[in-house]
Amino acid sequence: MPFIRGKIIPKVESTGRTKRAFDALLWLKDAERPSTLNTFDELEQLRAYLNHFDPPICAVRILIPVADQKTRAIMNDIGVPALSVESVQDLSRISKPILGKLSEELRTVAVTAIACDADCVIADTMEWFPYAEEFEKLGIFLTSPELLLRQCEIFVRGHDVPWSFSYKTWFQTWTGFYHFSEGQTLAPGTKLLNLCVTTKASSGTVEIARSLAYNRLESLCFTRDRLLFYEMQKAVAKRRRWKRQQFSSELSYFLNHYYLLLYGAFDHIAVLVNALFKLGLDEKRVSARNPEFLSVLKGKVPGLHAAFDKPEHVTFIRRIGAVRHQAAHRAVVSPQRVVQEPDHEPTPDELDEDIRKAGLGDVLSFLPDGPARQQFREMLRYNARMARYERETLMEDVLLIELEGEWCFITPLVDTAWNFERCLCFLNDVVDACSEALR
Repeated sequence: MPFIRGKIIPKVESTGRTKRAFDALLWLKDAERPSTLNTFDELEQLRAYLNHFDPPICAVRILIPVADQKTRAIMNDIGVPALSVESVQDLSRISKPILGKLSEELRTVAVTAIACDADCVIADTMEWFPYAEEFEKLGIFLTSPELLLRQCEIFVRGHDVPWSFSYKTWFQTWTGFYHFSEGQTLAPGTKLLNLCVTTKASSGTVEIARSLAYNRLESLCFTRDRLLFYEMQKAVAKRRRWKRQQFSSELSYFLNHYYLLLYGAFDHIAVLVNALFKLGLDEKRVSARNPEFLSVLKGKVPGLHAAFDKPEHVTFIRRIGAVRHQAAHRAVVSPQRVVQEPDHEPTPDELDEDIRKAGLGDVLSFLPDGPARQQFREMLRYNARMARYERETLMEDVLLIELEGEWCFITPLVDTAWNFERCLCFLNDVVDACSEALR
């Protein structure tokens, strides 16, 4: 424990803060490809912007193996500063099941990436990409040069630097950022807003459309990016083998908000349709799956009803709804680990032996004999018991939900981008049907 100015400060072991430098390890066979050169030219524009901040906010670093003089020379020629790293051969950080699947060259790539704490390995060998899952288990993202820029966007946005390679602007604020940088993403809301204006809809209807286009969709984009950022930080924790920092609280916070925003988008556009087509229903009773709303809509605008009742959309809305209702009414959405129950429940003596082997037994000697020491001992035993369970992990970051009377596991963190795209598909279909009905 730190002893500062005469005071002992408690210290939590096996934890850390968010990583402030994004490290990309280049393992390229042909760095001279035009698309690759263009990627690093684009990236250098972001790095110049980040270097402008004093004190520094975050950084993007390029790492090149010492032996790869060819890539080093190419980066020098185009003015891309890079750090040199030694290739590593120590395989002790990689489990045998993963080692058994990797070639000798990929083993070297993996252990080198771990040694230099690389967030991603940028490669152009197509035969390597089927092993991306093995790298992911090590906390490393194996990808191509073309996807590097998106990873850098996520990283700097997570550090509150609104940046897009499609809309490069220094000192941009979040207000209006996604409207300019992801115009295609916001297109459904914008198109519907224009329809409301051109058809001379009421001011209340126009406001509902404006809120969808400029508030809800931008909030969805922001929350999506924060989730992707903390997934990135979770990978850092995996590489560094932190036991008490998995960024679970941060991910849980944004996951709860994300599902509320997603499900709200379905009902938001239903309320807009009710107002735009004058269905006459109380908007407090309108929702995307409300039978009364769907019945009235089918009678007045059959084509629009078909968009709401499309099987893939119905399935998706129910899936999102199962998580949303849990977040809003019953429990906080927090992905958990599923473990195999051990053959026998460990005894207190066995747990105390585990505590001793972990070097934590001496901590108890600092506490006086009594309730405080016993309470702390029970906490250590609980942690030791959980450590035994975790040896037989079956699934990670899963959520148990009920869908149509059946229970199943989903992976909400893996679904982040997919959920966003599916939501946009639904909105696009509804907007297209609205356009057709108003012709």
